[in-house]
Amino acid sequence: MLIPNKLISNDLPYILDFPNEILSDILFEAYSLKPPPRILMLITLSFLAILAILFLPSSWAPASASPNKRDAGPGAIVLFGDSLTEYGWREGGLAQRLGDRYVRKLDIVNRGFSGYNTAWALPVLQRLYPALQHTHPSIELLTIWIGANDAAALPQPQHVPLPDFTRNLRSLLALLPPTQRVLLLTPPSCSPKKYPDRDAAAYAAVVREVGQARGVGVLDVFGAVSGVQGWEDGLLLDGLHLNAEGYKVVFDLMVGEMEGRWPELRPEALPSFFPTWNEIVDHSAPIEP
Repeated sequence: MLIPNKLISNDLPYILDFPNEILSDILFEAYSLKPPPRILMLITLSFLAILAILFLPSSWAPASASPNKRDAGPGAIVLFGDSLTEYGWREGGLAQRLGDRYVRKLDIVNRGFSGYNTAWALPVLQRLYPALQHTHPSIELLTIWIGANDAAALPQPQHVPLPDFTRNLRSLLALLPPTQRVLLLTPPSCSPKKYPDRDAAAYAAVVREVGQARGVGVLDVFGAVSGVQGWEDGLLLDGLHLNAEGYKVVFDLMVGEMEGRWPELRPEALPSFFPTWNEIVDHSAPIEP
């Protein structure tokens, strides 16, 4: 039986080289058995598919699974918490302000879960943190802002007693490696007229105590908000959540803490994600393929 030395597949734009003797022997055996035409066609196509896999040129191989680290994107600031975090992308919110400050320097990842307390947040962070480590080159800072819902009094289903709240906060921190930069934020003060059953002060005190005991930075949002004259009407949206001015208080507090504690996270100390246009023009930082 005459078998060509080159097999050309219509589906693959390349030529497969294969020793003529081996190919002839294999196909001769298949043909000598005289199977039905359909079976013979399946045998031939299967054989060609195997050849294609074995001899696929390296130039056709998929792109590397490990791209240039520069191309993977900048590091991230991850905001974790309840609705006070979730609403951070609203106009003037904390996430929005941080996004503007760190544009092309760090990604701002908002992982706020409205209505959550520490008991519900604990398994979420347990699953979330390892996933974020895979999707971002580095997590430069993680904030944990939770406690406003835990402070709701019974019979509210979100209520978490203070001893359990303390234990949950410690467990949240225990999920993180010791090298992870962390900031704890206390729940803000809430309107006693609209939320008379929420003892935010007691839960804010626990956050400060846990942070101090663990050597973790704490932003005293409760004290910062309640220290502003007219805070109840000027900084709160609905008696519990912050408006744009309230978020500005938190943003300023956070920036001050970060600059004092981690000066290496100042925007000017971080590289830009890809060169600026003027760096390209003056060839000081060309874009390499």
